[in-house]
Amino acid sequence: MDLRASVLPWLSLALATSCLPDLTEDKHDTGPAVETDTDADGDSDTDTDGDADADSDADSDSDADGDSDADSDADTDDTGNMVDSWVQITAGRDYSCARSARGVAACWGSTPTWPKTGALSDLSASNGYLCGVLDDGSLECWGSDSSDGDLTVSGAPESGTFTQVSTWWYSACAVATSSAVSCWGGEGNGFGQEAAPSGAFIRVAVGAVHACGIESGGAIACWGDEDYGQGILEHPDAGVFEQIVAGAAHTCALRDDGAVLCWGVGPQAESPEGSFENVFAGWYFTCGIRTDGSLSCWGQDQSGETTPPKGVFVAGDGGLEHVCAVNSGSELVCWGDDSHGESSPPISKR
Repeated sequence: MDLRASVLPWLSLALATSCLPDLTEDKHDTGPAVETDTDADGDSDTDTDGDADADSDADSDSDADGDSDADSDADTDDTGNMVDSWVQITAGRDYSCARSARGVAACWGSTPTWPKTGALSDLSASNGYLCGVLDDGSLECWGSDSSDGDLTVSGAPESGTFTQVSTWWYSACAVATSSAVSCWGGEGNGFGQEAAPSGAFIRVAVGAVHACGIESGGAIACWGDEDYGQGILEHPDAGVFEQIVAGAAHTCALRDDGAVLCWGVGPQAESPEGSFENVFAGWYFTCGIRTDGSLSCWGQDQSGETTPPKGVFVAGDGGLEHVCAVNSGSELVCWGDDSHGESSPPISKR
């Protein structure tokens, strides 16, 4: 299957009509699958886990280390025992995952469970597959490769150590501990996300037809299909950025002064007013966590994905037509499309 031929028609329709094409008909037909995690003590607790960055992988976080999840240091109780909590959430096409401070992962919706052992430090969900970085820096991917051999799973780097991974559609990128970016998959789609630039990076985000990263000095670099979508690679050229996320044909980045700047195609690429601690992207929408912990979402709204609940939140991510977030009480809250159970975490609090 020619991915470029299949992706371009509905992206073109979105540009021409500003309407979200109906992609629900070919969503996975499998029922909800609760991921059974394997944490460091070897048990099999059922957890719930969460890139964005559009990843969309897009992960979203507001901790001091500048990564894409909430603070990953687990708290302790009065007796010094570790208390686990949800710190990251990642939404794929029609499933969701969450990661705890102790590195435990669980997923729900129409995807296989996370089968790998070892604690996770980062996780990114996509279209039928997901990738994670373990605490030792190794990279693992699981799920199904695309039918035309783009090898988003089996094509992942087999060696090296990494700090962050971002997946979306049939492409993926990861930042190595050396600060180099490696990308894979997508060889047959013609969009060029796998052609990562050289240089030192701290974050990377993959979209449907492009990818962007934050360089070590805080500047932004983008690559991919520069012929498709007005301004899809025309990123801000001034400022120091701390977080970046990507959707189908748009990108948003969080600047060090709290401003969120967006570019690309559609209302989801509009830059919001105000100050933020966190930003994350879905397919045709964007959400941000403001400095008071409240959520704001904008873009196309097919299933209520841009109508977030009230509350105080610390992390979140968007999928195709659904959103999941972690609130200040370490509870998992999801809204939007729930056709495959992607918005129904089996356990809300850890």
